[in-house]
Amino acid sequence: MSARRRWRVMGRRWRSTGRLAHRLGEAHVLRAIGDVQQFREEREAALARYGQALALYREIGAKLGEAHVLRAIGDVQQFRKEVEAALASYGQALALYREIGDRLGEAHVRKAIGDVQQFRKEVEAALARYGQALALYREIGDRLGEANVLRAIGDVQQFRKEVEAALARYGQALALYREIGDRLGEANVLRAIGDVQQFRKEVEAALARYGQALALYREIGDRLGEANVLRAIGDVQQFRKEVEAALARYGQALALYRAIGAKLGEANVLAALSRLRIDDDPPESRRLLEQALALRRAINDRYGEGANLGNYGIALIHRGRGAEALPFLERARDLFASLGLTHVVEDMEQRIAAAKGEGG
Repeated sequence: MSARRRWRVMGRRWRSTGRLAHRLGEAHVLRAIGDVQQFREEREAALARYGQALALYREIGAKLGEAHVLRAIGDVQQFRKEVEAALASYGQALALYREIGDRLGEAHVRKAIGDVQQFRKEVEAALARYGQALALYREIGDRLGEANVLRAIGDVQQFRKEVEAALARYGQALALYREIGDRLGEANVLRAIGDVQQFRKEVEAALARYGQALALYREIGDRLGEANVLRAIGDVQQFRKEVEAALARYGQALALYRAIGAKLGEANVLAALSRLRIDDDPPESRRLLEQALALRRAINDRYGEGANLGNYGIALIHRGRGAEALPFLERARDLFASLGLTHVVEDMEQRIAAAKGEGG
């Protein structure tokens, strides 16, 4: 081959390599934009960007990028409670991670699948997935992943009312977070411990843990975490019938959620406020609930919309106002049915029967 011909061949290869690098960079940027949009709760926009990135990754054969974006798509679908779609996306990502031997990616997606199964109340399946993820994290020495999955296992145990086991797992996670200097993880698990203590009606202990978490969130500038724990403190104060204190905490949380544009958090605190005002100001209570529901619809959180309706109906039943509760419970049942959440529909049917029997 002549020197001139060799230069032409090499030039074509360089141009081809340059085009591939350009397409790969474009895909990475599109995925990064999607991540920002997901953080800002712009779910449709995020899915569109992820879809563009996915097409590019597949076009150039970048299987690792493809796996990463499939997992990100699954995360959005999981948030929207589109559980079958999320599992499908995670399943595709898992197959790719295993094919290319990415053990860390495999661990991350196994934990994500466990999170979906936990949501579906398939607790044994969730624990199995978490166990697989935990083994992988320990094998590759990822202490942060290990801590995160220990906290997730604690969440399952908390759901099963295995509070001592949950506290033990949270304690293991807390030690790891402190060992690696992850202040955010430490704050999150302190809040989870506070949640267990709140469930056990150990309100002073819960407030102490929430206070520790609050200090950490403020120290690292995590305004979302700060808002979440302020809302949790408000929940404790609401339980203790400290209405003014609860209103103050909810107000602080609401201001933070609005300042950072966290519509999900804003909806959560509006729903809490609606239940707090259910006795002293029923019209204001309903207005707050409708504001929360409107936000849920704006971010396509249909599960959260159903949960707010259901919890409001349950609060009315507890006050002997069964007839008032019925429309809220029925709307919740219909929403959950549209999502295919059979176990939640059955619970709503029982609540509806109780409301009809109670009258009021």
